[in-house]
Amino acid sequence: MTTTADIYTFIDSFAPFDTALGFDNVGVLVGDKNAVVKKVLLALDVNREVIAEAKYIGANLIITHHPVIFRPLKTLESNSVVYLLARNNLNVISAHTNLDLSAEGVNICLAEKLGLTDVILTDDGIAVGNIEKTKFTSKQFARFVKERLNCKGVRYTNVEHAIERVAVGGGACGEYIYLAKELGADAFVTGEIKHNFIVESHDLNLTVVDAGHYKTEDVVIDFLKEKLNSTFPNVTFVKSQRFTDYVEYI
Repeated sequence: MTTTADIYTFIDSFAPFDTALGFDNVGVLVGDKNAVVKKVLLALDVNREVIAEAKYIGANLIITHHPVIFRPLKTLESNSVVYLLARNNLNVISAHTNLDLSAEGVNICLAEKLGLTDVILTDDGIAVGNIEKTKFTSKQFARFVKERLNCKGVRYTNVEHAIERVAVGGGACGEYIYLAKELGADAFVTGEIKHNFIVESHDLNLTVVDAGHYKTEDVVIDFLKEKLNSTFPNVTFVKSQRFTDYVEYI
């Protein structure tokens, strides 16, 4: 018999919840820690579509990366996500910055997806590694990232140098361009970057590839599903098919 608490404790073993950054909100955020779990749905976020999917497949636990409750609730309307979770007896574990900082977390998964070698993880959670057997131009590397992450499109900056060493920061990590440069990276892959950091990355002679928040973090959901499957064979773990990258490109 596996409970929500058992799964929480296992995630805590490789992505300790107490390492989450101070602004964050992680852990069992909705429901009963002692609830018996037989089927689990995994998604980057919880929305109404994910709740409907959990009900449809018979899951009573949802594991997310982004916190289902991030800021203090001032109201709880009947059509809100948190209300619907409680009404449908759905429990939620959210593992956010603790999973970003984990040695098995988001950016290690992203680095592996890009085939980087000799990968190291910084205290800030940024990973850096080397590209094997080839050198890319900015455009070639952007196309490589697009293919590896199955993106519909990416944004990139074109810098006149060969790319051999790459830093990665999934999600909104644009401010880490300086750290990427300090780590000797020729390129930085992230999910969101502001205009001022794009300008400054050009001055740093650093190629930036913005592959989208979803695509740069979704890699950790597959990792979690596989790791949880191997540890809890009596529980069925399902990756959400309803929560996807809502961004379209024209």
